[in-house]
Amino acid sequence: MIVRDVQTTVDFYTRALGFRLVQHAPGPDGLPAWALLRRGDVALLFESRAGWPANVVPLVPSEATVTFHLDDDGAHVLRANLPPSARVRDEGDGAFTVADPDGYRVRVAPARATVMPARRAA
Repeated sequence: MIVRDVQTTVDFYTRALGFRLVQHAPGPDGLPAWALLRRGDVALLFESRAGWPANVVPLVPSEATVTFHLDDDGAHVLRANLPPSARVRDEGDGAFTVADPDGYRVRVAPARATVMPARRAA
């Protein structure tokens, strides 16, 4: 995902959402140009908007959502670790959505809340 400030994004995803920094590289200005984060089997790559040509149009953050399905304890821990300034929207059944520093929506839902009922054979 393309972000305004890679370091700010890394701080949010590591501190609030439990990701760990795997790899990163500085840009010509010395600021992080990109960062690869991981949490379990999930990997996210963030790139600085400054490194992209002006004619490349990134995602509109307010129109993009990343969803994580976690066990109940994991969802509860993530919720508790969010900074007080986080804009959180409760969705019921333990699920919530929060905006990251760029405005991308991050949805966290307990796995039990996302299990679809089995279909019966006709």
